[in-house]
Amino acid sequence: LGMKYIKRRQDRSTEGWAVAFLARHTTESKFWADRKHGGREKALAKAKVWRDAMMRKHGIPATARRLPVPWTRCSPSGIRGVYLNYYKWAYISQIAEAPGKYPRAYFGFRTHGDQRRAFIAAVRHRVQNEKRLYGTVVTPLPKWLAAKV
Repeated sequence: LGMKYIKRRQDRSTEGWAVAFLARHTTESKFWADRKHGGREKALAKAKVWRDAMMRKHGIPATARRLPVPWTRCSPSGIRGVYLNYYKWAYISQIAEAPGKYPRAYFGFRTHGDQRRAFIAAVRHRVQNEKRLYGTVVTPLPKWLAAKV
């Protein structure tokens, strides 16, 4: 993870390490002063231990990658990264594998039998890619769909 969520703070009166998460994860934050915690390296070590504990507590995947915001407007399909393409009569499953790399997989209505089955196959593909990249599923799924994926 390196220094994700950890920032160095150096003011006139205080030097140390601050851990702050993005508001979409949690509002908890904490500061470790170098002087109070036995030096720069020891303060950093304590900050990393606390950060890792908070990530486990709040279910934040331990990845260096940026994660999607859970409550942003999804696609019109209701599932982030799954889109309907009327021209090809297919659902498209897309995920950001790396900066600038957005591979797509097409799930046609005819290939999968009908529109509903194509949608479920596209969501299944998206969920498998999230598990591979993030280690967990970060897209919220409706209960009826989670049972099928």
